[in-house]
Amino acid sequence: MKKFKSPLFQIFFAIGMVLINIVSLSWATGVMTSQEPVRIAMQLGNKDGDLRFSPDSLELETGRLYLLNLTNPSDKKHYFS
Repeated sequence: MKKFKSPLFQIFFAIGMVLINIVSLSWATGVMTSQEPVRIAMQLGNKDGDLRFSPDSLELETGRLYLLNLTNPSDKKHYFS
């Protein structure tokens, strides 16, 4: 079996693989820029100071564009890591 050790071949092969992945991902997700986003409002607490998400669960569909608006009505800060 012949191995391709040419640096030029390896560069073109890597570029080709990247392009194939970009095209396949764009076909899988659909065209997101032409969609009107589904707006979802989520609170990160309440006025009593409870640290909870409301709503506490989300159901999302692949290929849909979402706009998630996070608000924190409590005095406590939320940190995400």
